[in-house]
Amino acid sequence: MASICRRKSDNVVNYVFSNLTDINNLNLNAENFTYTIVGGHEQGYVDQSVNTSTHELIHDVTPPTKFWGNCFTYIDGNWSILTDVVTNMNNVRKAMRDKEDTDYPADIEVQI
Repeated sequence: MASICRRKSDNVVNYVFSNLTDINNLNLNAENFTYTIVGGHEQGYVDQSVNTSTHELIHDVTPPTKFWGNCFTYIDGNWSILTDVVTNMNNVRKAMRDKEDTDYPADIEVQI
């Protein structure tokens, strides 16, 4: 099971934390969202664009097979892929590859 951080206005999921043994201190408050990744070297993260007025944490969720932030909605236990978002992100990635004549960054893949 996982915990997710979902935007209230449109149910878009920004974060999925599926291995909570490697994640510590999920904290959503009025000012920001913080979490710590543990194992080896602890690293703390702060997202100041996420807070309790804009987002919510939902626990005990079955995560998608292949997750990428902002590419899914989660409503009443059901996941949906935002195909237009995925397409736009991959178009930008392709333009970057073409400009640099490289194979990086690869297209993103999402799957429920």
